[in-house]
Amino acid sequence: MIDLIVDKRSRDLGGGFEVGRVLPFAKRRMVEPFIFFDQMGPFDFAPGIPHELDVRPHPHIGLSTVTCRYSGAVNWMTAGKGITPSERLEHARMHGAHMHGIQAWVALPNEDQELDPGFCPPRQTACRLERKPASVDG
Repeated sequence: MIDLIVDKRSRDLGGGFEVGRVLPFAKRRMVEPFIFFDQMGPFDFAPGIPHELDVRPHPHIGLSTVTCRYSGAVNWMTAGKGITPSERLEHARMHGAHMHGIQAWVALPNEDQELDPGFCPPRQTACRLERKPASVDG
């Protein structure tokens, strides 16, 4: 049974690149352990995109983010006791890029909220999304 359907609330970050937030929502503040759930794109960046699309440094504490691009890349960031990330689109600025994916913000358990921060970028992780063919039953 479906309890609640939540439509994303979209925000244009510039140049038509949209991020849609599903959580939190007035009637559903959190779905354990997720505190935010965002959808990015789809969007094709042309070479030469402006620096205004970069996300300036901003603080995070007590959470982890898992970013999955549908192209297969996975980033995992653990803020723990504190981290100040920024997102710079240098590769897209130079070469263009396709962006489409999701980002889940995960609340860390109380005992893990003071962990050292860490970041596992795609080139350093064994995690990859793989599309497997749907099984066909009989």
